[in-house]
Amino acid sequence: MSDPEPSNQQNVMTEKIELGTTLKTAEELLRDQVQHLESGEVRTLLETAHGRDNVWNDEQFTAAFAVECFNPPIVHVIRRHDRRRGTVYFTSKPRFYFSFNAESEPNG
Repeated sequence: MSDPEPSNQQNVMTEKIELGTTLKTAEELLRDQVQHLESGEVRTLLETAHGRDNVWNDEQFTAAFAVECFNPPIVHVIRRHDRRRGTVYFTSKPRFYFSFNAESEPNG
């Protein structure tokens, strides 16, 4: 017996994003998933999928991170409180940043 179909929009954003052959594909996937939702709905879905402390609006993001470069849908950042380098994803409209992934510690 096959798995049942997802019953609500919440399931859309709970999957980890796999970066296929291009970042453009991932950017389009994110845009398609959120374009029909209101800002509050997008934030709620992202918080459910990635944790409340792992989603930021523009103001929160600027306070928490310094940007090294944008490579949509990824931003390369330095987390301000511990100087840890990593990446976050972002949605354009509405603009939210989410899912900080720290780089591995340098060897040696």
